[in-house]
Amino acid sequence: MLSILHRLTGAALSLSFFIFVGWIILLAGGSHYNNLLDLLFLNPFSETILFLASIAYFYHLCTGIRHLFWDLGLGFEIKTFHITGWLALLTTALLTVLFWINII
Repeated sequence: MLSILHRLTGAALSLSFFIFVGWIILLAGGSHYNNLLDLLFLNPFSETILFLASIAYFYHLCTGIRHLFWDLGLGFEIKTFHITGWLALLTTALLTVLFWINII
């Protein structure tokens, strides 16, 4: 299940890249785009999307590291498999919380 979610978060991050690029373009446009930036990004819907994108990013990062170890042939024992799965989930939560604490 975690591997399937790893692939889904990768796809979601690919789509969220377009939001990020649009944000950068508006930032590069200068101060006369500030009202548009506020309208687009300072609302509950956009903040929820950004929060979910940050979870997807950190989840994909953590499970990607797990997959790298698998590529080396490590971590396939059942006990290690379960431990690294929970570790990836806990690390995702921790990194997401720390990230948002630093933003706010």
